[in-house]
Amino acid sequence: MEMWKTAASPMENKYSRPDGKAVSFPTARKHCFPQLRPFDRLHTFPQRLLLLLKMSAITEMMMALILYLRILLQQD
Repeated sequence: MEMWKTAASPMENKYSRPDGKAVSFPTARKHCFPQLRPFDRLHTFPQRLLLLLKMSAITEMMMALILYLRILLQQD
């Protein structure tokens, strides 16, 4: 492989072999599971708002369940 293509000779470039073929990136950089950012796929405001509404609905259901369980435990 010519120097002008890699900006380094094949022996200096850690991602190429002496025969000029490319080497895959080290596996240490790859994750077993995809690492998603909080709003990675929620590009629009309505999508983010819908997610927040779902989260608040789940929170309200959990609070109602906790309250119901407290009432049941107090009756015994």
